[in-house]
Amino acid sequence: MHRRSFLRYVGAAVAALQGSRLFGARPAGRPQTSGFAGRFSEIPRPLPAPGERVPTSFDVIDDLLLPPGFGHEILARWGDRFGEIEFGANADHTAILPLPGRPGRYHLMVNHEYISVVPWQQGFAAAKGRELPGLAIEGGRLRIGKRLLEGRSLDLEALAARAADLSKDEAAVLRDARAICREALQDLGLSILELELREDGGLQVAADAVHRRIDGIGTVGVAAADRPRFAGPGADRLGPPPGTMSNCSGGTSPWGTFFSCEENFQDFSTHEVAADGGPTARRKLFGTSGVNERLGLPKFLQGIGQGAPGGPLDGRHYGWVAEIDPRTGRLTKQIMLGRFRHENVALAARAGLRLAIYLGDDARGGHVWKFVSKEAVKDPADRANSGLLEDGSLMVARFAADGGGSWIPLEPETPLVRPRPERCAGGSLLVPRRSAAGDVRLGGLVRLGH
Repeated sequence: MHRRSFLRYVGAAVAALQGSRLFGARPAGRPQTSGFAGRFSEIPRPLPAPGERVPTSFDVIDDLLLPPGFGHEILARWGDRFGEIEFGANADHTAILPLPGRPGRYHLMVNHEYISVVPWQQGFAAAKGRELPGLAIEGGRLRIGKRLLEGRSLDLEALAARAADLSKDEAAVLRDARAICREALQDLGLSILELELREDGGLQVAADAVHRRIDGIGTVGVAAADRPRFAGPGADRLGPPPGTMSNCSGGTSPWGTFFSCEENFQDFSTHEVAADGGPTARRKLFGTSGVNERLGLPKFLQGIGQGAPGGPLDGRHYGWVAEIDPRTGRLTKQIMLGRFRHENVALAARAGLRLAIYLGDDARGGHVWKFVSKEAVKDPADRANSGLLEDGSLMVARFAADGGGSWIPLEPETPLVRPRPERCAGGSLLVPRRSAAGDVRLGGLVRLGH
């Protein structure tokens, strides 16, 4: 048996074992009468069901396979143009809402989370119809366009500060790096498309509608009065954000708005904030991390906020939950929902009760959060409910070993609590290691108990 076949064999066996644990193995010959797979015919799959023979190798079909009776069609591809907007890259959370008073019409919101550099570079010209300055890794050094750098990162802000004294090569590097940053930031954010129902029951992008785009640095199809803004305490101190980026999961509200979560913004801009709440002087350098060894291409971009057309982005403008009104494209970043690597958002809106919103933080050692509004919901369908997000309490979950726990309000008077002894030793906190077994030791926690 070849090494690759052996690894496939082991992988299939492990997947079969895990599948039996997750979904419950059933005796041979007994039909499954509950669960997702029991509602329709099973589809072909490369891995066996529990109890079936494990193959030594298999072919992977590069296609979307659906059960009988289900179908799919493509509404929008990366780079597709709809009126004034250009559809972004890396679609993540997708949500749909009906247009009130217009049967057969819908608003579709699609998040565009990050840039996968290898396919992004390889497919850019075909998707966009224009060329992108190339990036490559040669001997551990970054090549931008035709010029090889000394390392894998570049301080674009410092380079721009002495623009008048740059050599021809330096000026070309700055120009190409800024072009890469601009294109990347414009491929992030979210798209809002208007859909229409066809006579055959399918959906298509409406040709007679206004489609909108809110990316990392601006908006398209959004009126000046509806440009992105902050709402809640300290909104005047932050000023208006230029756009949104790193948009992961999201949701919809009973009053007809979309929610979009800004997650790993720290990859593209600074995440630190000065003690007085102002911007920090620290810089997030433009560069790359990871490399495809066979192609010599970088896998991830870093610090693209440094090359924004209007100057380096203010990192304080990102890391929030944004609420979007699809009728106008107005995007409001809700300060009371906290600033962290937002993974998701879930709402509980019931008449007579306070609005509750549950949030997840995708950072290593992150938390589960809950916001509760000060005032109660009167009508879940009332668009005035957006105002309830501006006043209330943000709480963090503290879990207990028995499965219970408590909600701790994030207030100035809330005392800090030292982590439990079995997870804290020598002034360090142990948190799970992502994508691998074991723990990661985080230091500098002794002072938290005082």
